[in-house]
Amino acid sequence: MCFYHFVAGNSWAFVSTAVLVTSVQNFSGSRGMVIGLLKGFIGLSGPLLTQIYLAIYGNNPSSYVLLATWLPATVYLLLMVFIRPLPQRRGENETQKLYLFLGAAVLLAAYLMVVNFVQNFGKVSHIDNEIIAAFMIVILFLPLIVVFRSNFSPQTSEREQNEDEESPEPSYQKASHSVSFHTPLLSEICSEDQTSNNPREEVSCCPSRRYFKFDDFLTGVRYRPSRGDDYTILQALMSLDLWILFVALTCGFGAGVAVLQNMGQIGSSLGYSQLQVTTAVSLVNIWGFIGRVGFGFASELFLQRKGVPRPLSFAVILAILCAGQLILAFNLPGAFYVGSMVVGMCYGAQWPVMTAMVSEIFGLKFFGTFYNFATLASPLGSHILSVRVAGYVYDREANKQHAMHAIFHKKASSILVQFTQKSDLLCYGVQCYRLSFFIMATFSMFACLLSLILTARTRGFYKQQILIVTSESASERES
Repeated sequence: MCFYHFVAGNSWAFVSTAVLVTSVQNFSGSRGMVIGLLKGFIGLSGPLLTQIYLAIYGNNPSSYVLLATWLPATVYLLLMVFIRPLPQRRGENETQKLYLFLGAAVLLAAYLMVVNFVQNFGKVSHIDNEIIAAFMIVILFLPLIVVFRSNFSPQTSEREQNEDEESPEPSYQKASHSVSFHTPLLSEICSEDQTSNNPREEVSCCPSRRYFKFDDFLTGVRYRPSRGDDYTILQALMSLDLWILFVALTCGFGAGVAVLQNMGQIGSSLGYSQLQVTTAVSLVNIWGFIGRVGFGFASELFLQRKGVPRPLSFAVILAILCAGQLILAFNLPGAFYVGSMVVGMCYGAQWPVMTAMVSEIFGLKFFGTFYNFATLASPLGSHILSVRVAGYVYDREANKQHAMHAIFHKKASSILVQFTQKSDLLCYGVQCYRLSFFIMATFSMFACLLSLILTARTRGFYKQQILIVTSESASERES
C-alpha cells in the first residue's frame, strides 16, 4: 500500500505540474483566474468520480478502485497532446472567455451540491444515478462551446493567418516578459545608464549590492536577480522571500488540513450523526471549490484593477481562516457547519494565490520546481498541526475521560481497565479539539503576519508590474 501511494502521488504530481506550468505560460496575463479554475476542478474531482462510479458500477466499493485505475489513465492518454505551449493571440479578450468557464464551473458545483443532498436524504435508484451522471457530463463539457467558437470561427481563422505573417513568436517565449522584469548580465550592469526611464531595465549599477561570492559549490550563482526574473534553484533557495512564503504556507496549509483530515472525529466528538458528518464533508468540498475559483479570480481582479499585491490577498485569506478556527473553538450553534465551510474555503483559496505568487516573484523558467517545493508545506504543516497537535490533544482528553470513567466504575476489573486504556480511545465534547483550534488559529494569524511582511517587501515590485501591464495594454489598444 505504501508503494502504491508512492507511485500514485508521484504520478499526480507529474500531471499537475505539467498542466499548471503550461497553463500559466499560455495565460500569463490571467494567472490567478486560470489557476483558480484548475484548482477548482481538482476540488470537484472527488464528487465527479463518485457520480461516474455510481452510474457505472452502483454501490460496489471494490469497483471504485477499478474506476480510479482506468478512468484517469484513459483521460491522460486522450488529452495529453493538448497540453502544450500555444501562440498568444493578439487582441483576444481571454478574461471574458475565462468568465464563461467560471460560469460553467459554478453551475457544475451547484448541480453536484443539489445531487449530494438528494442522494443523502432520499432514495435514488441506479437509473436515477445514470441520469444524474449524464447531466453532469453535459455540464462538464459546456466550456467546449467556447473553445469551438474561439478556434473555428471565420474571424479567428483570419486573425490567426495575419498573426502568423506578423509574429510567430509563441506565448511561452514572451510569458516572462509580459509580467516580469529583465535582469541584465553582470557585465551589462555597470555599463548601463543609471538614469534609464524604462522600468524593465531599471536595476542597481552597484556591483557590491548585486554581486556576491559563494563557496565553490555555489559558483553558478553570479548575481542576485530582481523579483520577477527567472530565478535559478539556488538563487531561490537563498531568497528570503521564498522562506517567508514557505513558513506562511506551512502554517496556513497545516491549519486547514488539520481540520479537513479530522472532520469525522470532530463531528463525532460534538455529537453529530454519521449522515450529518458526511453532509458536512460534502459541503466542505464544494466550499473548497468556491475558495479556489473565487479567490483565484478575485486576487487577479484586485491586482489588475486596484493594484493590490498578491501577498495581501493571501494575508486576507489567512485572517478569514483564523476566524473559522475560532468559530469551531467556541462551538456556537451551527459552528461545526459554518466553521468547517470557512476553513475549507480558505484552504482551497490558498492554492491559486500561492501558485500565482510563486510564478510572479520567481519567474517561469523553473516554476515547476518552485511550485512543488512550495507544496511541501502542506504535508509538513499537516504533520505538525494534525498529528503533533490535534492528535496529541485528542488522545490526552480521551485518556482523561476514560480515567474518570474508571473512577466512577470501580467495580470494573483491572483487566477491563487495562484493555480500555490500550485500545483506541474516543473523546466526546467540545474540549476534545478546543485547544487545538486555538493553536491552529494562532498559527493562521502568524502566517497572516508573515504574508503582510511579504506584502511590504514586494509592494514596489507589484506596483511596477501593474504599470508595465497597463502601458502594454494601452499600446495594444492603440495599435
